[in-house]
Amino acid sequence: MRTVSQGNRRAYPYNHSSPRPAFRSVSTLIVLAGVVAVLTASVVDRPELVLAAVVALLFVGASVWNPRIALVAYAVTLPFEGLVLSDGPVPTVTKAAAIVFAVSYLIRVGTNLDRRSLPIWLWLWFMWAAMSLLWGEHEAIGSVLTLAQVLLVALLMADFARREGQSLARDAMWAYSLAVAVVAAISLIGFVNEGYTGGYARFTAFETQKLADLSGTLVLGLAFLVCVFAGLVESSRRARVVAAASAPIVAAAMLVTGTRSAWLASLGIVAVVALSARWKAAPAISALILTSMVLLVLAPGLTQSLEDRVKSALPSGGSGRTEVWSAAIDFFDYNPVLGLGYGNFQPSVAQAATIEYVDAPTFIPSGRRIAPHSIYVGSLVELGFVGFVLLGFAIGSLFLPRLRGTPQYLEICVFALLIYAAFHDSQASKYLWLPVALLAGSRTFCRQTGHAAQAAPTTNRAATHSRHRGGQALDIR
Repeated sequence: MRTVSQGNRRAYPYNHSSPRPAFRSVSTLIVLAGVVAVLTASVVDRPELVLAAVVALLFVGASVWNPRIALVAYAVTLPFEGLVLSDGPVPTVTKAAAIVFAVSYLIRVGTNLDRRSLPIWLWLWFMWAAMSLLWGEHEAIGSVLTLAQVLLVALLMADFARREGQSLARDAMWAYSLAVAVVAAISLIGFVNEGYTGGYARFTAFETQKLADLSGTLVLGLAFLVCVFAGLVESSRRARVVAAASAPIVAAAMLVTGTRSAWLASLGIVAVVALSARWKAAPAISALILTSMVLLVLAPGLTQSLEDRVKSALPSGGSGRTEVWSAAIDFFDYNPVLGLGYGNFQPSVAQAATIEYVDAPTFIPSGRRIAPHSIYVGSLVELGFVGFVLLGFAIGSLFLPRLRGTPQYLEICVFALLIYAAFHDSQASKYLWLPVALLAGSRTFCRQTGHAAQAAPTTNRAATHSRHRGGQALDIR
């Protein structure tokens, strides 16, 4: 049991022992629907669909009772986002989990949602992106709505972390990283079965999965697992063993993807963890290096794959990035203050290739989508100098001012993704917003409670972070 004073009530979660009337109503409907589904299963031709519906209803009911279940499920599904299930309005299991989490959490908190859980600079950056629709030459309402959806889920996660503190962030990141290890293993199996055939052969876990998304999820998973192994996450010895076994699998899959920006982000992870944990990080870093060396020797074709990717880095200009960024400079000069408008980079480049408005990249094939390949270049060109500055302040507000008790591993995870984002336009990627939201919410938790866990991690998971200012204690089990 944890107790906090009445003065800290708003920083902590709702009381599960006193559910809201809406929760009772939803639970009753779910139970009735489940009973009807079970009775129906015995008379229909495909009872497995009915049983699947029952499981889904139970999941929804459990999520309404405790949204932590839905958030953990959402974190688990993030690495599987490339697995498309249908062509309907909810094509992936990740989107379904996000909807369940959003609905269940809003049912529990009602109107007590604090928009300050995310930094004000982030809101200003989004508002500027939305306002850019007014002067953008090409219609991009769909891109802004997509960004609004991921930002809404991020707000809910940040508000949840503000209420629950570090335990929520740790559970969500553990669930996510273990799922990443599974996806990494699937990718490695595909590489071993097919082997490297030269050229542009790079491997993902699923056919419908984008290589950039897989690489980004691997970067985040590796960052967390290395932090656990290095002792930067409050965890047991058994958890560190699991992290030690999972991190090499994720690192190996990252090599198989052939994504050079992910390799660069991995070097950033190693450097920051080494500076943060010092001698404690030596076993984790040594294990990763040793595993990589063993894989280079044993894995068929991996050495040749890495050699080809390294040799092609400069001649290809980073897979054409230098040519795209060169064209971006011309577009920035066209409207340096306001920018072209959010989501206008790709159609503007395509138009340039047609009417020769600027020197278009020579590698652009007809109909190919040319992205800015960097959230920084994209923000600078699409949102102008104003949007670029707002993005800089938004990123800075995730780290400054320094707050005692802020989870250092979340800062390292976000830092690694920011390195990766320098070569990918991942501002609407769900895996990016998971650690950003958890870090922002954890910082708000520390700011509102006036204290949190010690900056140096401990191994006692039962440690409580309560502050008594007098008055009757509030039970928040």
